[in-house]
Amino acid sequence: MALDAALLRRKVGAGGTVTDQDLTDLITQAATLVTHEVGDVEVPEEILDRAHLLTAVQLYNQDAAPNGIVNQQFAADDGTAATPIRIARDPLAAARPVLAPWISAKFWVG
Repeated sequence: MALDAALLRRKVGAGGTVTDQDLTDLITQAATLVTHEVGDVEVPEEILDRAHLLTAVQLYNQDAAPNGIVNQQFAADDGTAATPIRIARDPLAAARPVLAPWISAKFWVG
């Protein structure tokens, strides 16, 4: 799975006002963050792809909710509903558990 703007657009449900360049920039930022987090450790390509996707989604959500809360839309029996969801401050929060089996615990020590 190669992460590109079209896949990220589908995953986040980005509308037409978000350009492919905007999404590509998020993918580049996500790859940079994940690469820095992983360092010299060899991680399988499919795991890196997943970490890039999770991080890019987090970055998109942070941009969409600068105050840290986004209204998540979902289908309900009586129509569409929304519920407020808090967005993680750390864009790597979702990727770290995926990367954990390959990365030493020393990276998580604060």
